[in-house]
Amino acid sequence: MSILLCVSLIIHAGYCQVRVNKVVYAQLDSNVTLKCQADTQEEIKQITWEVKVDGTSKTFLTHRNDTGPIFQNSYGRRVRFKGDGYKDGSIQILSVTLADEGVFKCVFTTYPSGTIEGEIKLQILVLPTVRQELKQDVRTPCINMVTECLVSSAKPAAEIQWITRGVNYTSKEDIIIHTNKTMSKRSQLYMMTTPDLYDHEVLCLVSQPNIPFEYQGNITVKVTLTNIQFPPQMVEIEVLKNKDKLQLLCKSDGNPRPKYKWKRRDAERSDIIPLDTHEMTSSTLNFTDEYSDGLYICEAANDVGLNQGYIYMYQKTSSSRLRTGLLISVFSIILIATMCACYILIHRYVLVIVGGITGYISLLTSLLFAALFTIVFLSLSHHKADLLPPNQLIQTRESPLIK
Repeated sequence: MSILLCVSLIIHAGYCQVRVNKVVYAQLDSNVTLKCQADTQEEIKQITWEVKVDGTSKTFLTHRNDTGPIFQNSYGRRVRFKGDGYKDGSIQILSVTLADEGVFKCVFTTYPSGTIEGEIKLQILVLPTVRQELKQDVRTPCINMVTECLVSSAKPAAEIQWITRGVNYTSKEDIIIHTNKTMSKRSQLYMMTTPDLYDHEVLCLVSQPNIPFEYQGNITVKVTLTNIQFPPQMVEIEVLKNKDKLQLLCKSDGNPRPKYKWKRRDAERSDIIPLDTHEMTSSTLNFTDEYSDGLYICEAANDVGLNQGYIYMYQKTSSSRLRTGLLISVFSIILIATMCACYILIHRYVLVIVGGITGYISLLTSLLFAALFTIVFLSLSHHKADLLPPNQLIQTRESPLIK
């Protein structure tokens, strides 16, 4: 049921008057009631309704007390007489169209004064249909049209406002006026596209300020900017330990979703070696029992660009072996010191008699044997290394490279 915004008009003819609503608004396809009442003590012989469209007046309804309402032409078939036939000649128009917009005249024929009349201007409102479209494949960094808001067939014209939640923007509008007096509008939103704009939400707010308050209502359409394409901005490598299995997990952002390649720079050479395994394009690199020392490189790339993350891995001697080596070294030193002390005693009490040559040879042989044993053990303990658990891996990360 239409809500009417009315401005009362009183038309005087002698001591008779007609009360009507000067302006009536109705939404397209709704039913609207046009009220018309006579304020008179005279006898009402007839009520007539006319409509003026494009300067031409047509009578579509006549009501007499003896015959009731008589509907004329095809227009009258959509009209219902709602009055009492005496002082109330109100009517209802069903499913109004844009063609119904015009000036309606309500005419009372009284006796003996003659005719009195009132005019009603009917205005049809068309609420807009709104949709929003994302532009495909918007790349960074530059000013791009990221989305557009489309308002179809509004009457009166609609206004479009963008809400970007703090992000600077510009907009451009195109207007189309249709033959049925409705208006369509397209507003394009331009923004500086950066990676931070990805997944940002913007709102298209549509309103019709030039209609009665009862009909005013904003239409809001929101869209998430998932069409911003950018290269990977960060690449992180995480070390995982699953039972006896060691893994490197590579994580990155970027749109479209990046693919991964693993490489290794040998610890003793500067060459970069691609890891040609079935894991090469996966974000996870698996190790078994051993791995090679060196700089492991995860390369994340998409259609826009690439970036790299680094982690340096090497094996180091276990603390238990180092402790064992230190203990044997200390023991060797104590052994040598004991042998020296024995030599001094033997030199004083024995070698003076027997002779110093044999004693010197025995002492030197013992010293050489102890030194050789110590050197061999320390060397073995340095090169014989265990695989470290993840919390003992030595990691270094460098600034990523972007093409």
